[in-house]
Amino acid sequence: MSIETNNSEDLMVTVCCTTYNHESYIRQCLEGFVMQKTNFHFEAIVHDDASTDGTVAIIQEYAQKYPDIIKPIYETENQYSKKDGSLARIMNKHMHGKYVAMCEGDDYWTDPLKLQKQVDFLEQNLNYVFCCHRYKIYDENQRVFRKEYGYDYYEKNNNLPIDSALFLKVWVTQYCTSLFRKELYLKAYGVLNHDGFSARDVYVYYYLLKYGKGLSLNDSMAVYRWHNGGVAGCITLKQKRKVAYDIYIPLYRQHTSDNCLREKAINSLLKYMQQCNMPLKQKWRLLMEGFSLSKSFIEQIKLSTSFILPIGIFNWLYRFSEIKGNHKNLLVQ
Repeated sequence: MSIETNNSEDLMVTVCCTTYNHESYIRQCLEGFVMQKTNFHFEAIVHDDASTDGTVAIIQEYAQKYPDIIKPIYETENQYSKKDGSLARIMNKHMHGKYVAMCEGDDYWTDPLKLQKQVDFLEQNLNYVFCCHRYKIYDENQRVFRKEYGYDYYEKNNNLPIDSALFLKVWVTQYCTSLFRKELYLKAYGVLNHDGFSARDVYVYYYLLKYGKGLSLNDSMAVYRWHNGGVAGCITLKQKRKVAYDIYIPLYRQHTSDNCLREKAINSLLKYMQQCNMPLKQKWRLLMEGFSLSKSFIEQIKLSTSFILPIGIFNWLYRFSEIKGNHKNLLVQ
């Protein structure tokens, strides 16, 4: 379904919002968009992926009330389930602003000056490719707010520069916090798509950081929600380790000169291999794969140790090595 949009010549930001069966959350998300106070024009492309609950009715309500901001796309067939990149292509086609912000329908913004702060920074700092900010995690099941990932990397009152090394060390970004330069975002998407990767956030940030730095503002301005219907809230620790393995191993094979990425890939393999119920044959295959990636005797020792020792002893050794060598990422949690 085509939509009307503002004149791209005076449009500063396009907000991309994808939603599916978010009836309980989408209103709070849309309120975060319409409350923004800016000295520039922006729009919010709200893509409903054929929801079967009341999500569409709420989007229609806001589109009628705020027609200059809320620009809906209603699908009759779910695009995400096709797994062919169609959802990303649809959203990319409707990015009209100079900058692109992201927020999925179950997350929300909390600061009315969020977009203004981020645009001001990127306008004044041309060597930065994206600007994100701090956030809170809301655990829907426990009904509590939790600290964001990487919160201890922020110094008091200081913003946090992000390069590839930091990005691979700790997850300090979320889509709901990020503002990208559109031209570089689309350029990065084109390259990662050519390399055979999806528009997954890890790949987008990794490829974007090849063009410059990112910055995280030391302001908490969004909430990332954990709930049973979302990705973070419905997968087990074992599944998370498998996801990390599936992400970083192929990515490193495409970028073998990146030592930080190699360490991340081997760490993801180590954590995945340390599953209690993993068949020995599969574990042996992973060990051989790890040896093929490693470039040092120390890395091979770590791989061999994880294969031989029980998880408890393995964790104890790496807690000790963390003190000696700061190998925090090798712990099996």
